[in-house]
Amino acid sequence: MNILNEDLLQKMGITTDDAIRLSLELLERCPRQKKGVARLNYCREIISEGSRAVVEATTSVAFHVAVKESLREREGRRPSTVSELRYVCKRILQGMPEMAKMQLRSIRTQHCYDALSKLFGTPRQFRKARVILHSIFSCGMRHGWCCNNPVDGIMKPRLAEVEIRALEWEDIGRLVRVAQQSKHRECAAMLGVMLWGGVRPAEGSSSTWVTHLYHNMGYTSV
Repeated sequence: MNILNEDLLQKMGITTDDAIRLSLELLERCPRQKKGVARLNYCREIISEGSRAVVEATTSVAFHVAVKESLREREGRRPSTVSELRYVCKRILQGMPEMAKMQLRSIRTQHCYDALSKLFGTPRQFRKARVILHSIFSCGMRHGWCCNNPVDGIMKPRLAEVEIRALEWEDIGRLVRVAQQSKHRECAAMLGVMLWGGVRPAEGSSSTWVTHLYHNMGYTSV
C-alpha cells in the first residue's frame, strides 16, 4: 500500500493488517465463479446489504415495549376486549421472560409457537392468543421495528364444533325468579330479550347489569 492509503487507514483507526484481513474475509464470501469487476461489485453488495441489516437491527425495540405500544393503540376498544388483551399480554410477558427482553426483529416463528403452546393449553385459548400476538407484531411492522410477522407461520388450531344446549324449563324458571328480585328487577327486560328474542348472553355482556345478574346466579362468565 502506498503512503496515502496508510494515512487514510490511520485516520479510520485501523492498521494495514486489519484492512487486509477484512478484505480477505469479504472475498471468501464471494462465489468463486465471479471474477474481476463482478467480484468487486458482489463485495459491494455484501457491504451494502450488511449495513442495511445493522441499521434495521438497531431500530428495533424489545418485545415488551412493542406490547405496551400495541395496548396503547387499542385503549379505545370495549372494556372486555381491553381486559382480554391485557390478560394475554401479561401472561406472555410473565411466562416467557426471555422473549419479553428480545428485540422484536429477532423473534422467530418458533419463539411464538413455543410461547403459545406453553401458556395456552386449549385450542380456543391458543387461537385467541395467536390473534393477539399477531397484532403485536403488526404494530411493530407499522413502527418499523420488524419486517415481517412471525405469527403468520403458525397454523390456527381447528375448533371442535359442539351443539349448544338449550335451556331447560327449570333453568328458565330460575332465571326469571332471580330477575324478579328487587335488586335485579332492572335486568328483567334484557332477560326477556335473551329468552324470547334469541339474543345470546355474550351479546348483552356490554350491559353491566346483565353481567351482574349472571354472576349473582353463580355463573363465572356471561
